[in-house]
Amino acid sequence: MKEQSNFAFLWGETKGQRGKLLAAVIFSALSTILTYAPFLVAYFILNELLQPDPRLQEVKSWAFIVAGLILLRFLFLGLSGVYSHIAAYNVLYQLRAKTVAHLGKLPLGYFTKTTSGDLKKTINEDIEKVENSLAHQLPDLSAAFIAPAVIFIYLLTVDWKLSLLLLVPLVLSYGIQMLMFRNVEENMKLYHRHLVEMNSSFIEYIRGMAVFKAFNMTGASFQKLRQAIMSYEKIWIKMTKEQSFFYSLFIVMTDAAPLFVIPVGGYRVLQGTLDVSAYLFFLILSMTFLASLKQLLDLGRGLSMILEGMSRLKLIWSTPAQRIGNVKLRKAEVQSLRFDNVSFKYDEQYTLRNISLEVKRGETIAFVGPSGAGKSTAAELAARFFDMEEGAIYMNDTRLQEIDQHSLMDNIAFVFQDTFLMDDTMWNNVSMGGDYSKEEVERACKAAEIHEFIASLPKGYDTRLGEAGVKVSGGQKQRITIARAILKDAPIIILDEATSHADVENERKIQKALDHLLQDKMAIIIAHRLHTIQHATRIYVFEDGRIVEEGTDEELIAQTGRYRGMWAAYTKFEEGGDLIVSKTSARL
Repeated sequence: MKEQSNFAFLWGETKGQRGKLLAAVIFSALSTILTYAPFLVAYFILNELLQPDPRLQEVKSWAFIVAGLILLRFLFLGLSGVYSHIAAYNVLYQLRAKTVAHLGKLPLGYFTKTTSGDLKKTINEDIEKVENSLAHQLPDLSAAFIAPAVIFIYLLTVDWKLSLLLLVPLVLSYGIQMLMFRNVEENMKLYHRHLVEMNSSFIEYIRGMAVFKAFNMTGASFQKLRQAIMSYEKIWIKMTKEQSFFYSLFIVMTDAAPLFVIPVGGYRVLQGTLDVSAYLFFLILSMTFLASLKQLLDLGRGLSMILEGMSRLKLIWSTPAQRIGNVKLRKAEVQSLRFDNVSFKYDEQYTLRNISLEVKRGETIAFVGPSGAGKSTAAELAARFFDMEEGAIYMNDTRLQEIDQHSLMDNIAFVFQDTFLMDDTMWNNVSMGGDYSKEEVERACKAAEIHEFIASLPKGYDTRLGEAGVKVSGGQKQRITIARAILKDAPIIILDEATSHADVENERKIQKALDHLLQDKMAIIIAHRLHTIQHATRIYVFEDGRIVEEGTDEELIAQTGRYRGMWAAYTKFEEGGDLIVSKTSARL
């Protein structure tokens, strides 16, 4: 099937608003045509005054007529704006509502692979440009085409020879315009790509400034930002160089119409084949007739940017929605989570192959292995961030695809490596909008070793993040996310590197909070600090997307395999710091 063009895509989304848009275009065209009314009336007045016996009363009548036409022009202009803005805002609402609704149906993994900057640009900026296009540019663009055509038809009735002469600069201007826009689609794609990269680099540089300074990396990090700025500058200069010559030529040509009319029209006046009034009328109109082409140039540039934005919107909408099941499982019913020969591809490359494992109520399993081995991907599949290519994952004996989305999320709690706190109160950051009592929230926070900190804040649980200089450390953020999980009381817990960046004191508190969280739960832990998973029910060693070893800590240590080698390297690394790992005293 042929891919739908960006313009056809945009036009398809105006359904229900096309009547208003058509009215806006018609009124805009009428308003633009009436801008030429004073010139036309001037022609009639001049023609009358050049008569041997001019009728002054008729001249006065034309003056009143032109005043009325000017008022009518502003009325049409206002009606065009009303209709176009109503239609544009309705389309804007439809696009945003449809986009947000579709995003809600996408797998969670889509949001781990797509930057928030890209989504923000599409939902806010690109769709906002559509509103501007429909409210302003569509009526203006239509008027810029229709009005000159109507005027040209009238000029043909005055003198067809001079009228055809005006087509010479028109055709030349059109040809120059085509040369200007021959590479515009490709250039706009590059422009937007480098713009997004530059904005992302700015955000990363600003957010990471404290870390960069602490590790003396400001120079290296700025080089990345500088490179992004230079790439953006390069494409902008390229576009400017490609268009500047043709743009200058285009402007000269649109202003050159009088150069064609003056000599030819003057010669015909001298020959007596053209009236002086008609000659002056053509001379005046030739100065404004092609002015709309300049407007077309600016509108064309704006339209190309909007259509490029539509390609990004199409990309979101073309992402398949995740199939939602209808089976509902109560928390007390969930007793197991099982992978059955699961394989998964990302960007046409297998990141997991033939994974089979199971965790039951009261068990803790751990995933270990080098970076990129597939640990996090396996954990994400357990929560249906993505759908696997082959095999199946079962909650009890029900495939994840058959489970109602809300039920699935109710049965899984996450403690991510990268904690996320909202710009809101501590209460809302813990409860996440759930209907919990004060006792339930405080009990969860006490279990997560974070209640004392929150209670010490100026307004306690009603304190907003950042209010009155309130700052939250990394360990405290981690314990807030653990409090969320405790409060949710889901039977399946996924811990992604929960203590990987914690100091000794915070790790102790986090481990104590985790002990409470994991009671009578099914836990999947991803960790590099191997001493935190010694008492796991089973440990799975991942390498190149496969499970290469599995067993308890003692069983794997007894083997001469990868896990034993990882322990040796880990112990040596930790002994080089402040922490001395003792396998006999370490606890989960």
